[in-house]
Amino acid sequence: MANLETEDFRVPFPESDSRIVNDCTKVETQSEEYTVNSNYVWRIQNFDWLKLQQSGFITSDIFYTSDPRDDFMWRMSIEVSKFDRDQHVMCVRILLQDNFKEVVDANYSMCILDKNDARTSEGVMPTAFSSHKGRSAISAISVNYLRNHLVHDKLLPDGHLNILCQIKREVKPYKCGIPRDLGLLFDSAKLSDVTLVVKKIEFSVHRSILAGRSPVFASMFDLNMIESKKDMVEIPDIEPEVIKELLRFIYTDKVENIEVLGLEIFIAADQYALEDLKFECENALCSSIDTENAGVLLKYADIYGSHRLKSEARKFLFENAKDVAEAEGYDAHVDGYLTFLMRILPLDD
Repeated sequence: MANLETEDFRVPFPESDSRIVNDCTKVETQSEEYTVNSNYVWRIQNFDWLKLQQSGFITSDIFYTSDPRDDFMWRMSIEVSKFDRDQHVMCVRILLQDNFKEVVDANYSMCILDKNDARTSEGVMPTAFSSHKGRSAISAISVNYLRNHLVHDKLLPDGHLNILCQIKREVKPYKCGIPRDLGLLFDSAKLSDVTLVVKKIEFSVHRSILAGRSPVFASMFDLNMIESKKDMVEIPDIEPEVIKELLRFIYTDKVENIEVLGLEIFIAADQYALEDLKFECENALCSSIDTENAGVLLKYADIYGSHRLKSEARKFLFENAKDVAEAEGYDAHVDGYLTFLMRILPLDD
């Protein structure tokens, strides 16, 4: 295929009967980016290439490419343009219709399907489309080539011309700026109104944010509580690196060092009723069960009501009992507790 400049549209192609066959949009998730692939077949019934060559162009109905945020409207058209003195080409154009975005980047391919639905004269090109600036993409095929194949009915099954248009767009998901901005607020401590003290380490925070995320903090900062009147609040029974991750999650919905501090953060999340953080920790702990920590994880899963972690740890212990007992990190002090749990807990609990 070649990219060509074409003349302005002329008189419409008479008596054309066309319809769009939309193949469902396919979204493939790939880490933070995803790809939107859309296939459309433009079926032009009772196609007459001679009428097209002599008198005009054909325009398709509007069709759509969709992703979770945008619905883009497109239209295809066919016209015949003079390539040189003795050569004409049939140009298939794809146009982006009215759109609020300045430019839409996409890869496109257009081809004619033969009577066996095989692709002919196909090409793929990246193009920046714009409905405001009249940008479009064009693919061209020699009229002589088309005419020769149409004579043998290769490209006109049952008198219909089928044009396949494929549009592929790489999309970056919309990212809400609130977690980022709140993370900056946490790091800068700007406008903080209370200080949490954890083993002499101070964390300047904001009462309203903590109260909005944790019912425990909400109760702590209630007007009737002593903590609501203090500028500094002592947080007992928790390590500074753990409270830091707890606060990070409260502000940003993100947690770091979960591979190292997973169990400690899990316990703190339960203590401050942060269910989403507790779930994140459960995921990490379930995927890290080994012979050295299975018994401890089963114990704390039972204490803090994590049925999923409890089930995974118990299953691991049943399948690897000998290796667990011989592991260097096995804690004999929890042996009686584990024996009790293994007896009373069903395997699928």
